[in-house]
Amino acid sequence: MFRECSVYVEQVPDWVPLDVDTTVVASGVAEVALGTALVASPRRLRPAVGAVAAAFFIAVFPGNISQWANRRDGFGLDTDKKRFARIMPRRRRDCQTLPTTGSAP
Repeated sequence: MFRECSVYVEQVPDWVPLDVDTTVVASGVAEVALGTALVASPRRLRPAVGAVAAAFFIAVFPGNISQWANRRDGFGLDTDKKRFARIMPRRRRDCQTLPTTGSAP
């Protein structure tokens, strides 16, 4: 399940107080749990799950900024232009999470 964790290590900002490997595994577990909850939760719970997912996306967003600012390769993002280009679609996804799950109008 977590075979290729090394590529995620490059996204963990230096200021995160936890061990990098612990951060990567915990984030992966949270992503799998949230994805499962978004797909499997009853309709009445989707707004709450959507709010939690949006909060998670916002919480991990500094990793995208860190990868760009520190010029760290990963996920085929081997230039500053590619790393920067990834940031805006992530923000759009974060903003779409709430309305698509019924958490916001």
